Amino acid sequence: MGLFDTFMRSDPTVVGIDIGSHAIKVVEVSRKGDRATVSNYGVGYLPPDAIVDGEVMDSEIVVECIQDLLNERGISGKNVASAISGRSVIVKRIQMDQMSEEEAADAIYWEAEQHVPYGIDEISLDYQILGDSEEEGKMDVLLVAAKRETVEMHTALLRDAGLTPYVVDVDSFAVQNSFEANYESEEGERVLLLNVGSSVTNVNLLRNGAPLITRDLSVAGSAFADEVQRTLEVDREEALKIIQSDSEEDQERISPILETVGQDLLLGIERSLSYLKGNSGASDVSRAILSGGGSCLAGLQSYLSTRLGIPVDIANPLKEIEYDPNLFADMEVDRIGPSLMVALGLALR
Repeated sequence: MGLFDTFMRSDPTVVGIDIGSHAIKVVEVSRKGDRATVSNYGVGYLPPDAIVDGEVMDSEIVVECIQDLLNERGISGKNVASAISGRSVIVKRIQMDQMSEEEAADAIYWEAEQHVPYGIDEISLDYQILGDSEEEGKMDVLLVAAKRETVEMHTALLRDAGLTPYVVDVDSFAVQNSFEANYESEEGERVLLLNVGSSVTNVNLLRNGAPLITRDLSVAGSAFADEVQRTLEVDREEALKIIQSDSEEDQERISPILETVGQDLLLGIERSLSYLKGNSGASDVSRAILSGGGSCLAGLQSYLSTRLGIPVDIANPLKEIEYDPNLFADMEVDRIGPSLMVALGLALR
C-alpha cells in the first residue's frame, strides 16, 4: 500500500526516512535478490518547533537537517520511502459487497465519500482487500486516506532535500512491516503494536497479518517530557535525560509522572480496543510490541504490561535483518533499534 507510489524503483538500495517532531531517522537497506542488509543508518535531531504535531513549521530547517544527516552518514542513495501520520491520515476497516479487484477499484471512491470527512478531490487514497468478512456476501477492506495537500507537502520537502520519493506510506504500516520481517505470530493471534513517537503514538492491532484497528493517539513521548520539565522544574535537555535514565533515583522521581501521563496513554489504547470489542467480537490481545523513541521511557514497558495485563516486549527491528555490527559500535542495538522501527519498515518496502 502507499498514498503515493511510483512503482518505478530500480536501484537495489533504498533509504527509509522517518521524519518525526523531535528527530529524523534514516535507514539504508541494500538488496541482493531476496536478501536485505542494513548498510547504513543515522539519527539527526531537530530544533524545537521545527515540526509541531506533525506539521512542518520551518521547511528550510528540516531540509537542512535531512541533508546534513545524509552527508554526515555518507548515505548517497536518492530513492526514499517515507511515511506520515496524525490527524490528516484516516485508516478504517470497512465492509463492502464482495466484488472483483477491478470492481473494487471503482467502488472504493464512493465508499471513501461515506467514511472520509474530506472531498474526494482533496485526498490521496489507497485500499487493500483483506478477505471475506463474517457477514455473508461481504468482504473486509482496509481504507487509507490522507489529505492530498499533506502528501504533496511531504514529497516536496523530500525533493527539496535532493531526494526522489517513490512511496509515502503510513507510520503504522511501516511499523507492521518491520514487525513481520522480524517476528512470527500464531494463526489467529492478536498482536498489539505500539509505536511511541515524540508527538504521536501509533496503535495497530494485528491478526493474521491484517490490521483490525489502527489509531493515532496524541499522547506520546513529548507529553512525558513536558510533565517532567514542569514538575521537576528542569530544562528540556535535562527532562529528556531524566525520562531515559536507568538510575533508581531518577525512576523514583518520575514514577508519579509516569502514572499521570501513562494513564492518558493507557486510556487511549483501551478506548481503541474497546471499540474493536464492540464491533468485531472479542478483542483478546496476546502480547504487545513497544517501539519508537518513547519506548525507552523509564518504566513505561512494565507500566503498560501491568495495566494491560499482557506481556509487552521492546521491539528489535534488527532481530532477523542482517547488518554490519560496526554500524552500531557507538550505541547499543537494543537502545537505538526501537526508534528505527518506522525507517527500517519503509526501507524494506
